[in-house]
Amino acid sequence: MDPRMTILCSVREPLVVASILPRGKRERLTLEMMKRVGLGRDSAYRCQHELLGGQKQRVCITRVLTLMPSVIFLDAGVAVLYVSI
Repeated sequence: MDPRMTILCSVREPLVVASILPRGKRERLTLEMMKRVGLGRDSAYRCQHELLGGQKQRVCITRVLTLMPSVIFLDAGVAVLYVSI
């Protein structure tokens, strides 16, 4: 994650690079995916240094999920997440 970007911009970045969806729908999808992994709207406009370790992991997972892959391989990156997530 780029420390100069907000979480919203960081999560939306893969959609911009892959040119998936029109500009208006990218933000809606990004906010929806953040909500699904337990990151609220208040997290969207923070920078990475303002988040806890588990929140940073959820941001990285959300970046992957926005591209809607058919398979995701997770390893130690999910070790700091709460069991409920």
